[in-house]
Amino acid sequence: MAGRDRRKPELHLAPFIRSLADAWKGFEGTREYASLESQLELSCQHDGMGTVSCSVTLRQPWPPEWSVEAVLRFGAGAHLERIAADIEAFAGAARSGDA
Repeated sequence: MAGRDRRKPELHLAPFIRSLADAWKGFEGTREYASLESQLELSCQHDGMGTVSCSVTLRQPWPPEWSVEAVLRFGAGAHLERIAADIEAFAGAARSGDA
């Protein structure tokens, strides 16, 4: 698809969110993340004016199947930086067994 970020997909959520925070000045197209079995999917765009919009889908892919979708909007500067730092801290705690 045109406008899609064709880089190798991230394997973990924290580096994906960090890449969005680091691109606070803007990025072209759509950046996407999906967990291993697609229980969590993110599709994010930067509006070029300081806001990142992420379409979020949570799903249970096995019976009984269900899904929920929402669009979240974040300030591309300090707001998204804080979210990235919080997710990195949570991921680090999970790896060390503290979460």
